[in-house]
Amino acid sequence: MNQELDKKLAEWAGFKAGEVFTQGMLTGHQHFDAPDGTAFLDIDMPNFTQSLDACFKWLVPKLNLLWGSTGRLEFHPGKGITTCYIFLSNGVFEGASEESSLALCLALEKLADKGVSDAEQETT
Repeated sequence: MNQELDKKLAEWAGFKAGEVFTQGMLTGHQHFDAPDGTAFLDIDMPNFTQSLDACFKWLVPKLNLLWGSTGRLEFHPGKGITTCYIFLSNGVFEGASEESSLALCLALEKLADKGVSDAEQETT
C-alpha cells in the first residue's frame, strides 16, 4: 500500500513519469523527473510514507501553493498515534498513523482524492 501511496503523492506533487528502460543494466526501471527537474529512477524515488524530510522537501511545497494565507498544517501526537490536519479554505483533511510521515501522507491523499488543485483553491 505504501508504495502505491508514495507513487500517487509523487504524481500529485508534480513528478512526471518518463520512459521505462528496455536495454542494459536499467532494464525494467522507469525514469521520473521531479518538479525541480531532478531525475530519479523508480528505485530511488522519495519514500514519503517513511520520511518527513522527503514530505517537506517534495510534498509540502505543493501544499504551500494551495493554502494561501489561511491554510495551515498541524500535527497532534497522541498515545502511539499522530494525527495530521491540513486546513484549507475548502475543507479539513486528516490522516492518522503511528508514523508522522504516514499521517501527513494519508491527509494529503484525502486532499488529492478530492481533486484540490491550485486553480480550485484560488477561487474558493
